Amino acid sequence: MKNSFGIRLFLIMIALISLSSETPAQKLPDVVIRMYNGRPTVFIDGRPDALPGYCPWYTKPFFEKFMAPLYRHDLGVYLLDLESVTGDNWGSRFWKGDTITSEPLPAATDLVTIDEQAGQIRKGAPGAYLIIRFMHRPPESWCDLHPAEFFIDEDGGVHDTPSLASDLFWEKASEFCTALVRYVESSPWADRVIGYMNIHLAEGVHIPVAEGYLYDHNPAMVQKWRQFLRNKYGAVEKLRAAYGDSTATFESMRVPKDRLRGPTPEAANILYWQNAADNRGLRDYLELQRELFHRRFRQISAGMKKGADRNVLFMHDAMK
Repeated sequence: MKNSFGIRLFLIMIALISLSSETPAQKLPDVVIRMYNGRPTVFIDGRPDALPGYCPWYTKPFFEKFMAPLYRHDLGVYLLDLESVTGDNWGSRFWKGDTITSEPLPAATDLVTIDEQAGQIRKGAPGAYLIIRFMHRPPESWCDLHPAEFFIDEDGGVHDTPSLASDLFWEKASEFCTALVRYVESSPWADRVIGYMNIHLAEGVHIPVAEGYLYDHNPAMVQKWRQFLRNKYGAVEKLRAAYGDSTATFESMRVPKDRLRGPTPEAANILYWQNAADNRGLRDYLELQRELFHRRFRQISAGMKKGADRNVLFMHDAMK
């Protein structure tokens, strides 16, 4: 009995020694924005910082040739681009097909990973901070699995931009943002990370509109359009009065077509300022797009926030 008690006491002492010798978790910077000298300023651990910065490209030749001279200029922050993977257009190391993970896939061999970028910058400019810059475009491997989730123009053309009406895509994109932020927050260089810049699908641009297409005719958008009209007008009589159509029903309403894409003489005669009754479909559709954009913006923001357990900057290139 005495021997067994002594053995147990010995094991307890070893366990306590092991616990006391564990490496403490690294302290990550507390980052907020406050007013300072009359303008919004980044505060890092309570101190204001002007953060002159630079956004390098992530190819190996670029890092080898151009980064070393920058380190002499005492920049405050570098923006690191999330690299892609080989053979999966727009693919990232955290998203392949329907699988999203915080254990990244191998990167393309000609690119510098965010870990390698951070390592080189910490070595060359140990006092600099880091911001992770990324898009949440779906990888080709996901697009192949879900071809019905994309913007469809009025000519039936399917674009490579996910529809704002696609709940499936935006839930997956939010999940991807969480996985990426969690990976960075647990990295050995997270103590230099002060923020994340999400540039959305293409630097904040809704690409179909930049290509001249306003109306999305994806069936999911049609359903959200009809629900929007039902929520706005309530009674079918009000819908008919607003649209000047005595036969309209919520179930029959289709997404409008763009009058500006009609014959040139007709489009040229459309007045810039119009009465509400003359462009009710356009007004309502833009209201729906505003609601959807705000909803998706909040989804993505919530996904990023879910990945970090501290005050850190979340930036969005999203209002173009």
